[in-house]
Amino acid sequence: CELFVYGPGFTYFNSSDTLEEVLAKGSGDFDCIITGHSWLSEKNGQPTYGVNLDLRASRIPVVGILNKEYNCLDEKLAYFSSNNFVLLFSHHSDIERLSSKYGLRTIFWPFAVDDDRVLKSSCSRPVDICFSGILQNIHAGSAHTSSRRQVMNKLFYCLGDLPIMKRKEYATRTIHWNASPSISTRTDKLIGYRTSRLFFPRYGYHLHSLNEYFELLGGSKIVINTLSPFDLIGPRNFETMASGGLLLCEQSDMYKCIFPSSTYATYKPDLSNFNETVDSFLNNELARDRIAQAGKLFVLAKHKWSDRATTMLKEIASVI
Repeated sequence: CELFVYGPGFTYFNSSDTLEEVLAKGSGDFDCIITGHSWLSEKNGQPTYGVNLDLRASRIPVVGILNKEYNCLDEKLAYFSSNNFVLLFSHHSDIERLSSKYGLRTIFWPFAVDDDRVLKSSCSRPVDICFSGILQNIHAGSAHTSSRRQVMNKLFYCLGDLPIMKRKEYATRTIHWNASPSISTRTDKLIGYRTSRLFFPRYGYHLHSLNEYFELLGGSKIVINTLSPFDLIGPRNFETMASGGLLLCEQSDMYKCIFPSSTYATYKPDLSNFNETVDSFLNNELARDRIAQAGKLFVLAKHKWSDRATTMLKEIASVI
């Protein structure tokens, strides 16, 4: 397709543009408008708009991508409905039920992986257990469980959100734990976290570059993932599998909406078998690699962002 991208950051963007002025900046007649992930954000419990354009009177069909379903969901769905969107893509597997009262045509459109980022060459996997991400999303309405914190406390002795030392069960294991603390950037707790990190820097959070992140995944035997807020299957699940690491997550029917059971490993939500599960896979390379390779082949065959683009174009063609 021919794509004209418009928004803040582009030299031709003007916040005072009308919709017709935006379309006139393009290179021809358009079949549709697609609003991307950042079209709607959240502030003070209400959705805000990246570009203030009136889409209700658009002469061509408008398609949207819903992002952060755990924040302001009803308000966002009401926006898409009142602005006459003909199609809405969502990363939530239950979007059809969630949006039913708004009369929207919705498509379950899972996250995916940019396979160009994945390490192509085979490499050793010196890291036994890996986690990198937000410890727990505590923003209002996020509905994010404390599963990641519970896993952290299984692996480490902790001071609040900061791991201090590996527990004796994991003393001989190589662990890369990089968890962003689940506290506001302006709280006293964050000051305490930063102070504690000065004395216990080993597992303190730092932001990885994309290259560092994918090198980490490519060098890890087991990568721990849990459901994102509102039971979303986040991008890291796909990135882990495409990188050839074993995806280890809590038991949940949500994963079955996307992945065959043969492509990932699970532990009980109460973590009663967590240590046993981790040990069994670290001690059995053949079993670990069999599942990890099945996951890698599955994701690279069906869950690349190029696959999502193909799906999107087909679905748009069916409605316009």
